[in-house]
Amino acid sequence: MNWQKFILPILLFFSLTHISCDDSFTPVTDEFLDNYSIFGYLDAEADTQWVRIMPIRETIDRSVSELPESVTLTTSLGQIFRLNAKEKVFNLQGENTSVWNYWTNEQINTDETYLLQAIHPNGEITQSTAYIPEDFTTPLLEGNLVSFPMLDTLADVRLSWVIRDNINDEFFRISFSERNNVYWSVAKQEYRGFINPNKSYLKIAELMGISDPYLVTLNGDIEIIETELSIVQAGEGWVDFFELTRDEIAIQTIQANVNNGVGFFIGTVIKRIPFPVCIGDAGDVVVCEN
Repeated sequence: MNWQKFILPILLFFSLTHISCDDSFTPVTDEFLDNYSIFGYLDAEADTQWVRIMPIRETIDRSVSELPESVTLTTSLGQIFRLNAKEKVFNLQGENTSVWNYWTNEQINTDETYLLQAIHPNGEITQSTAYIPEDFTTPLLEGNLVSFPMLDTLADVRLSWVIRDNINDEFFRISFSERNNVYWSVAKQEYRGFINPNKSYLKIAELMGISDPYLVTLNGDIEIIETELSIVQAGEGWVDFFELTRDEIAIQTIQANVNNGVGFFIGTVIKRIPFPVCIGDAGDVVVCEN
C-alpha cells in the first residue's frame, strides 16, 4: 500500500507548512494589501527561531520583490537582531509556490518581550510583540505518567511521532494534543497526565487507512522512529497553531495580533522530553519498560 497518499494531507494539516492555494479568497481591506502576514512563535528552548512572513496575497503568484526589505527582532533593552530569509518551494494542486521563513539562532530569553518588524520596500512596517513566559522545571516522566509544576498558561501538551514507512522508504511527522489528559492535582500541587501512546497510534493508523494497525507494526511495514512529549507554556494571545486548518492560516481575515498586517506571533517556552515507546507482543504500542 502507498501510505504517502494517505498521510501527506494529514501532515499538511498538522505542520507549519500551510500556505494558500491557487484559489482566490476574500481579500482583506485595501489598506493591508501592501503589508505582510506573520505566522509563528518564539521558543526560548529552541536553538533556532523560525517565523513565516509573506505578502498578503489573493493567489500564489506573487513577486519576490514584495518580500520585506528587512526583518528584525528588538528586545525590551533595544538590542536588535536581523533575521535571515529562507525560501521553501511546495507543489500544491500541480502548481509550484514559494513560502518564506525568516530565522535567527540568537538566544531567546524567558521573561522578555520581543518586537518583530517586517519593513516593506515602501517603508510600511508590519509588526507584532511577543512576551516570552518565565522558565519552568523540566517535566518528570515515569512510565506513562508526566508531571510538572503550575504554569501561568499551560497552552498544550503534545505527543509527536516520527514514523517510517518501510514499504516506500518514507519518513513522516505527526502530533496529537494530550492536553485533555492532563489535570491539576490539588493533593500533589502539580499537573499530572497519563499518556496512552496506543490511542494516538490508532489515530495515525486510521488516518493512513490501515485496516490492521497491529499487523503492520509486527511485520515491520511501519516503524516508529521517535516519540517526544512537548509541554507548551505560552504568552498572551496563544493560538493553537497545531490545530489550525490550512484555510484558517491562508485566509487573511482571521483574528490577528499583528499591527498593520495579519497573522499570529506568540512567545513560548516549550519543554521537550523523550517519550520512548515499544511494540507489544500483540503489535500494540506501549511505553517502554525501564
